[in-house]
Amino acid sequence: MKHVAQITLFPFEGKYGGPVGVIKRLYSRANIFMHHGYNIVPMSLSYFISEKRTYATHKDTARGDNSIQALKTLLSKLSKLRILRELKTSHDMLSNTYLKIPSTLASLKVAKYLNDEYDLIHAQDPFTYYVLVKAGIDDHRMILSIHSPGAASKELTRRLNTYRYGIQYLLARRIEVKSILSCRALALPSVSSLILILNDIGLLHLKDQIKPKTYIVYNGVEPLLKSFSLDIKHAMKSYLIQVLNLPNKARYIVTTIGRHVSEKGVDIFVHTAKKAYDKYGEKVQFLLLGDGPLRTVLMKVRPPNCHILGRVAEELKRSILLGTDVYMAPNRVSAFDFALLEAMSAGCAVISTNRGGNAEAVLGTGIITKCNYFELLKALDYVLSDDVILTDFKIRSYNKYLKEFTIDKMILRYVKMYNELI
Repeated sequence: MKHVAQITLFPFEGKYGGPVGVIKRLYSRANIFMHHGYNIVPMSLSYFISEKRTYATHKDTARGDNSIQALKTLLSKLSKLRILRELKTSHDMLSNTYLKIPSTLASLKVAKYLNDEYDLIHAQDPFTYYVLVKAGIDDHRMILSIHSPGAASKELTRRLNTYRYGIQYLLARRIEVKSILSCRALALPSVSSLILILNDIGLLHLKDQIKPKTYIVYNGVEPLLKSFSLDIKHAMKSYLIQVLNLPNKARYIVTTIGRHVSEKGVDIFVHTAKKAYDKYGEKVQFLLLGDGPLRTVLMKVRPPNCHILGRVAEELKRSILLGTDVYMAPNRVSAFDFALLEAMSAGCAVISTNRGGNAEAVLGTGIITKCNYFELLKALDYVLSDDVILTDFKIRSYNKYLKEFTIDKMILRYVKMYNELI
C-alpha cells in the first residue's frame, strides 16, 4: 500500500473552494484509492503554522484559522525567517503579526514525519509546497497543484487587498515561481490554467519546458441527478417560481454562480439579462448566486428579470440548479469552475465564454462564445429558440458530465498520475 499525503495551507473548517474542495472530494472516494493501492491522508498546514499541532487530518476538530489569516500568517512567517533572502527585504516591512509567529520546530517535525511515512506528498497550493521543501521534504516525492484562476500569488494579492506589487505580492510571486520551476510534477485542473498561471507570473516563455511535467486532472463533482429526467427538472422549476417569488409568466431560468468580481464576468451576466428583458420580458428569468465586492453596484443596475440571491444554503443551490434551464458561465478568467460541473450534473444546457478551462468542459456539449453580452445573448437566443434544441443541449451536457466529470473519473486520473510518478 502506497501512502499519499494530500496537504494544503488552508484549514478544513468552513466552506472553501480550490484546494480544500479538491481534497475533500478525493477523500470522499478513499475506497477507490485503496482499491488501486493508495492510502490518501488529507492534511492542513495551517495547524502546525499556528503551532496547535504538528499535523492535522481531515477529521480533526481543532481550531482552524480562516484562509486569509492562514495566508497572512505564512507570509509573516516567511519574512521573519528570511527564507527569501534574495528579496533583501527588511523584516520590519512585514512586522504586522496577525497570529503568533512560530519557530521552525513544528515544520521540521512535519518534514520528518512526511519523509518517513509517505511515498508521495501532494501539495495542493504553491505556498504549502515551498514551505515543506524548505523544511526538508524530499522534493522528488512532491507534486504541486494550483487551483486558482491564474497565478495563486495574484489571487492572494486580491484577497488580502494589498498593493499589486507590494512586498506581500512579491514574496508570494517568488514562492510560486520557485515552486513551479522546481517541482517534479505539476497537476492542473485544465489545459488553459497552465497558460493563465505562466502568463501571470512571467514564465510564459518557459511553457515548453514546463509542459512535459504537467498533468491535466479535470475536477469532478457529485451528481445532482442520478439519471436525466425532464420531469424532475420541470417540477423543480415550478418549485423555484413559487419559492423565489418569480413571475408566473416565467418560462425559462438562466443561472450563474460565482464570486461577484470582474474575473467572473458577473457584470456581463447582468447586462445580458438586461438585453434579454428588452426582448423576452418576464419570460426568461436570470438568477445570480454568490457574493463579493461588485454586489452593491449590480443590485443598482439589475433589470427586473435578474435576481441577485447572494450566498444561499447548499440545499437551495441544488434546487436552483435542478430547476435551471441554461447555466451561463460569463467568466473573463477561469481555471475550471466546480459550479459549471454541478450545473452539467443537474442536466442544464451550458453556455460559456471562451476564456480558460470552462470552455474545455463545454466543448462538444454546449455553446462557447466570445466574452461579451452580445454573443452570450445570441447563444441564448439559439438555445431557447426551440424546446427540442434546449432538451438536446441538456441531455448532451448531462452525458458529458457522466463521461468526464464524475468524482470517480477524477480519482482515476489521480491514480494514473501517481502510478507514473512512483
